[in-house]
Amino acid sequence: TNLAGGDYSKVSEDVADTGGWGVLTLADRLLSDDDRLGRWYLGGAIFALAVVAPFIAWRRFATPFFVGLSLVTMILTLHEWPVHHLFYLLPRFRQLHQHLPDHILTVFYIGPALLAGATVSAFRDVSSRWKATILALAPIAVAGVIDNRLRATAPPLDSSNGPHHIPAKTLVSIAAVSLLLLLLVWVRPLRLRMIATVALVLVVFLDPTGRLVLGRLDGDPHDAEWSATVDGYTSASGAAVFLQQRQAESSEPFRFFGYDPRPTLVESGPGRRTYVSEYRDPNVMALLVNNQAILLGLDDVQGYNPVQLSLYSTVIHAVNVRDQGYHTANILGSGWNSPVLALLNVRYLVIPSQVPPGRPDLLHLSQRCRTVYADERVRVVEVDDALPRAWIVHDLRKVKRATILPSLRKREFDPRQTALLSSNPPETAPPADPAQDRATVVGYQPERITLTTSTGAAGLLVLSEIDHPDWHAYVDGKPVGIYQTDRVLRGVPIPAGDHVVELRYDQPSLRLGLLASAATALVVALVVLALGLQHRRSHPQPVGP
Repeated sequence: TNLAGGDYSKVSEDVADTGGWGVLTLADRLLSDDDRLGRWYLGGAIFALAVVAPFIAWRRFATPFFVGLSLVTMILTLHEWPVHHLFYLLPRFRQLHQHLPDHILTVFYIGPALLAGATVSAFRDVSSRWKATILALAPIAVAGVIDNRLRATAPPLDSSNGPHHIPAKTLVSIAAVSLLLLLLVWVRPLRLRMIATVALVLVVFLDPTGRLVLGRLDGDPHDAEWSATVDGYTSASGAAVFLQQRQAESSEPFRFFGYDPRPTLVESGPGRRTYVSEYRDPNVMALLVNNQAILLGLDDVQGYNPVQLSLYSTVIHAVNVRDQGYHTANILGSGWNSPVLALLNVRYLVIPSQVPPGRPDLLHLSQRCRTVYADERVRVVEVDDALPRAWIVHDLRKVKRATILPSLRKREFDPRQTALLSSNPPETAPPADPAQDRATVVGYQPERITLTTSTGAAGLLVLSEIDHPDWHAYVDGKPVGIYQTDRVLRGVPIPAGDHVVELRYDQPSLRLGLLASAATALVVALVVLALGLQHRRSHPQPVGP
């Protein structure tokens, strides 16, 4: 699972379990060109050819396997059948599959695609013209039955608007396949049969419904609105250029986030929208949200991440004091003023340039924080008291893990002076002059962070980085332990004096996986070599005169 923490049973009800589909719902999704359903679209031509394959190519092209693959994957998208319980014997399969059973369709399309190819290859070899004629017309009959059942379904299969039926364009594709199969049966000249075969392949590739669906899902590169959207995300706005300049000028890294929590934009839950839903809105693009920071080379504290760490979900929940989509980590209207935000090294906020009536949050931010950039859409405000990326504390307290984040939400708590740990803290001492403590980031890469520190007494170097067991710390080249600090951050014990601290990401499972892959590739190469030598010995080349 790519869910932070790996347990869907703990996710809120609106995203935890969608259940299965009915048979007609599955048919509706596979054959419909509806905007919302289009991502499951199979294609009329592929559907027609796959229906015929079991009757003319059962003994060829591994047809039984691909028929079985197609049927089993379709069944697994439905409400529970006995087949489901067989698969539930696999560890964790039930929990993962019940979360979104339609994801099984990711592997479904392999089956119909190969069956369609089997039909194209085998249809001309059918001995009986009348059998071939019946098979050629079968897709139309099957589609007609499905269409009739869909139209008769009441109430609607789901919450989407409009009638449920097979679109006319899909029916035309199915009819075109049936017509071309008939030509392969009844046309005598070889040239015409070859033309019919080529036309059959072209129908598959030029299925009009599939082309329309792709255009709606991925955007038309010739569409002016779509081009403007792409340009908005790939080119740096004035606010982005300003932040890039500040980053280049600053000796310390910093983070930022865009903020405009209108309920239709960032609130979560059934029927609510997110920044992602409004990605084409110029006002949303101007906020530098939706992971634009990755393209801009900036550090954002929010966005969409399908593999975010469970601890990061924890800290964002502590900021907002509410759940949101389990792959989404946005600062909501309930979290813009949270003291927990200090842990994330947020120095800048991108907010709307104008403060509309009834927005005390934006008014407060615009008055409390200094405006350092502004244009017609947004302004960038600076948080003067933001925590740095790393700092040193000498007051360490052991408390219960469950009480740490609630304590951090209290404004009287200062993470600059005190660190909370749930394990036994290392030995520290108060320095003669705390103002002389220094922690400077001198190297910052995805898998390696280097800092220089200076302190008059032993302390704990706290980094505004999410804790993870595969990070390892070294002080002057010697390994030291990392303490989970303030529930979610990394803490490295340092002695008095000047030191170089390095953190490296080292994942043993990655090394093991690379070793296993290399060993497997070597075994395969040796097997292929051995088979080749055996073939040469058993089939010696004739010696010439």
